[in-house]
Amino acid sequence: MKLKTFIFLLFVGGIGYFGFVFISENYNQPAMAYKRYVEALMKGDSSTAKHLVADEKALRPFGAHEERMSRIGGEPRFTWFDFRSHVRSEDDKTATLVVKFIVRYDPPGEDSYFGTEVWRDQHIVTLVKDQSSWKVLSFEDSASAASSQQARYSYR
Repeated sequence: MKLKTFIFLLFVGGIGYFGFVFISENYNQPAMAYKRYVEALMKGDSSTAKHLVADEKALRPFGAHEERMSRIGGEPRFTWFDFRSHVRSEDDKTATLVVKFIVRYDPPGEDSYFGTEVWRDQHIVTLVKDQSSWKVLSFEDSASAASSQQARYSYR
């Protein structure tokens, strides 16, 4: 085998491996359920999310929609997900995801295609398998954590 052929095969194999890892992390069933939930969350559409949740407490973050949008600071243009951790239970009935959620946005008064600023947040999501689909059992981000913290202090 020639050296050029060997290097080419190594290159193609590396691309195939990283492509497989990317697809298996970003497009598995729990990840897709999480992405649909976050899409509804960013729009503030709790009626869409009702069929995506396993428990009513997973709808609580929708109450912090205004705070979440004010933290972002502008019009979201582009979002993507960096899956940091994906842990499934031994019986494959629950999954916990730790995701860095990244938003490119335009501040007020600016208008670009991809957004000029970047906002990052960490999401911790627990999903449960309900028959053949995955549903969000709990969700936490900085806005929902701040609003629950504020609620705790206001009751004291």
